[in-house]
Amino acid sequence: MRKSIAILGAGIMGSSLALFLARKGYDVKLIDMAEQPFTGASRWNEGKIHLGYLYSGDRTLKTAKKLIPGGLAFTNLVSELMGREVTSDLVTSSADHYLIHKKSVVKGAAFREYAQKISLLTQEHPLSDQYFISLDKNIPKQLSRTYIDNHFNPAIVSDGFEIPERSVQTNTIADYFIDALDHTPTIEKIMHHEVLAVHPSDKIGWSVSLSHSGKVVKHNGFDLVINALWQNRIKIDQTANMDLPASWTHRYRVSLFGQTSQIIQEIPSAVIAVGPFGDIKNYDGKHWYLSWYDAGLISQSHDINPPKISLLDHEQLKYITTETINQLGAAIPAVSSLVTKFETLKVKGGWVYAVGQGDLGTADSQLHKRDRVGYLARQGYISVDTGKYSLAPWMAKKLVEQITQ
Repeated sequence: MRKSIAILGAGIMGSSLALFLARKGYDVKLIDMAEQPFTGASRWNEGKIHLGYLYSGDRTLKTAKKLIPGGLAFTNLVSELMGREVTSDLVTSSADHYLIHKKSVVKGAAFREYAQKISLLTQEHPLSDQYFISLDKNIPKQLSRTYIDNHFNPAIVSDGFEIPERSVQTNTIADYFIDALDHTPTIEKIMHHEVLAVHPSDKIGWSVSLSHSGKVVKHNGFDLVINALWQNRIKIDQTANMDLPASWTHRYRVSLFGQTSQIIQEIPSAVIAVGPFGDIKNYDGKHWYLSWYDAGLISQSHDINPPKISLLDHEQLKYITTETINQLGAAIPAVSSLVTKFETLKVKGGWVYAVGQGDLGTADSQLHKRDRVGYLARQGYISVDTGKYSLAPWMAKKLVEQITQ
């Protein structure tokens, strides 16, 4: 008899699990409160395929070691899942500029030492040849003082480095995932259903309670339930009598997604860190991502139930857009002229979950670490903490190998 599996959450983690399991012969129900898969943070993020450089606040290297295999394997695994290659037009073409903010909790000399260690870890990893570019002898390069003075604001940017990390266009990848889900007959998508609770079934297996159009409906008899939610993961774990972490943070973040008609290649992808965070991603000269952490942080909660988020009104959208451009443009002056060339501009985002708490502007914030990710299992119920977008396909594959062995 074919086993029946419920997967809660249809972002990149839930969708990766659904595709891998369906191809192993399982009947899968993919459940999400949105109208379709990939409507939250899995669609609306910068698509950074992490090798660990961003987490220099974790000097133990535990976060980097957790992220590196997922980042290296991302291209091959996502191509397998989507049934098509991650082509070069979906990937930033140049190295990221890693800019050290004057208020950074990690200074330039410390980052240089940290980056050299990350470089060695990636080069020595058995999957090193699977990244977008060759990592052999790819040592992060420190930007000259002249280059920083000419391209950035030296009153804000104290140091800069060129690092090999790349980012992908998450919008297009989301569409390709949805197409793969649609063409997999053993995956049933149950959309626009909010998960309320998970309990052992009165008969056999597990029962999932859902809310749809104001009514509560139950689906019974699942051999396995996998919680791949971010927004309500803790709440559902509690209904399944799982042990909860000591602390956690729910954050609803938004960023700017712009498009120009003309190709603009001279503005590099860059990240400003560590503490005051900002990003600009130049994917192909026409598609852009802009963010400033504080401007885009709509809600932050340490409660089991994160608050409901209403549609952003005109004044909120205006503030987020203006503040992001002003703060990012203060550090990277080219941003101010870039945004005048946008033909379209969207403010989008979603919920992000992380174990731990703290202000990213302080060195002791627990959010500088993402090594406490993975999954917890209990008699047919599994709760998955994805950690980062780029880690999801790798983690999904490893989990499916455990389930099917």
